[in-house]
Order: sequence, then structure tokens, then C-alpha cells
Amino acid sequence: MTLQLPQNTNFLNPQNFKLVLKRAPLLEFFAIAVRLPDLMLMSVDIGTQFVPIKTTETHVSYSQMTVQFLVDEQLNNYNEIYDWINRRGFPVDYNQYRSISSQKQESGRWLDSDISVLVENSNHKAVGEFTLIDAHPTSLSGIQLNTTDNDIRPASATVVFDFTRLTFDQL
Repeated sequence: MTLQLPQNTNFLNPQNFKLVLKRAPLLEFFAIAVRLPDLMLMSVDIGTQFVPIKTTETHVSYSQMTVQFLVDEQLNNYNEIYDWINRRGFPVDYNQYRSISSQKQESGRWLDSDISVLVENSNHKAVGEFTLIDAHPTSLSGIQLNTTDNDIRPASATVVFDFTRLTFDQL
């Protein structure tokens, strides 16, 4: 029996990725970390008069996707997500509702948006694309401000996305 060696033995560099999000282009630029969602097919026991038989559910489920980003000094990228979450919640007044409902989905300013994460190889060539269909933010972290730090570190925040479906294409 001959051992089959892989053609490429390079490991995936977790720093080589690109976030593509039409609905929030500033988040796209300042993203520093992405936690791609888990893919799960739950196990189910089918009862018998003897030993239960293990099988799987018929629907795949996913965990949420988390994106950490650096906050720009004008808070513009933070506001993109803050606004998006508030628009998905109940509008405060009719004018806010009208501004939401008048936007077309194709404009990228709708309540849901597809998100792509392009994974790149060591030559910075895209080798895989994860696409979250109909994604929307469900959580936006606060921003840590601290006057006692000796080193100036940029402020960051984390946004959590939920979505309908996940696709993966190997490029």
C-alpha cells in the first residue's frame, strides 16, 4: 500500500482572508478577525425495543459568525452596524420606518445582506469562498475605552451575524 502525499503541504494562514459585505463597506475594510460558523447535523436516537439506533436530523444547522473589527476614529464603521441593528428592530417613528421600507434590496441597504469571506492561500489568491445568505447582525459589542493603558492600542468591537444558509465554494 502506497502512501498518497498531498501536492501542497502549506498550511492555511488565518491572516489571509477578505470580508465582502455590501451593506457595511467600512466594516469590510477594518475587519481584523472572522470566526466562521460551525456546521452541524444533529444526532437523533430512534427508539427500538432493543438498542436505540443513531441517525441524523434532515436539516443542517449553523452557529453564528463573529467579526472583530477596528473602530475608526469617527465611529463610522461602528455606526454602520449600530444603525443596521436598530433598523431591524422596531422603528422609533414613522419616518424611520419609511426610510427602511423605501430602500430596495439590491441597493445593499436592506435589512438582510449576503456576506462573503474569501480565504486566500500563501500567494494571496482566493482558494475558497464562504457565503452567508440573508445575514443580519444580532449583537454589537461595546467599545472598551481606557486611559490607563501605556501602549496606544486601537479600539475594537465585535459583531455577531445570524443568517439563513451557508454555502462554500472551493475556487
